Amino acid sequence: VAGVTGSAGSTIVDGGTPLPGAPVQAHGLDRLFEISADGATVAFTDLTLREGWAAEYGGAIMNSSTASVTVVRSTLTRSGAGKTGGAIESHVEGALTVLDSTLTDNYAGESGSAINNNRGGSLAIESSTVSSNSAADAGLNEELPQDGGFGSDPEAFRQRRAAAYQAYYEHMPLRIDPPSGG
Repeated sequence: VAGVTGSAGSTIVDGGTPLPGAPVQAHGLDRLFEISADGATVAFTDLTLREGWAAEYGGAIMNSSTASVTVVRSTLTRSGAGKTGGAIESHVEGALTVLDSTLTDNYAGESGSAINNNRGGSLAIESSTVSSNSAADAGLNEELPQDGGFGSDPEAFRQRRAAAYQAYYEHMPLRIDPPSGG
């Protein structure tokens, strides 16, 4: 399990300053993270990911593999993509779980303003806020499965949620119990 863990809201990953002549939608210089390891498990926890930019897919996070990606207690904001997945692009049958997070003010030139889930990947969003995102095609993704990609099967959703919490737990900072007898 690979992971990027911040310190409870104080860790910011920023896309930098766009180059001169960059599209007006580009708030940052480049995409922040790209996952290309098939079958991997990747967790992003307690982070602010902001101002990532990709000319095509996934401004902040691009999953171009079958990896399982979990975003927990994080904020993804002001990122953009020229095509799809302003904040997150899950491009090749990977599993994406977003828990207790906020996706706001992201942009996509075509569709999937905050999240674009493509080619049969699974998507679960729980206790999260997705607001004020925009896309040229109204943020819709015509390639989502018939169930909307949100997992209408309750058992499959419970399994994805359990896997997401396990990834979160495995990346929590080490906690030491206070000495007893004091």
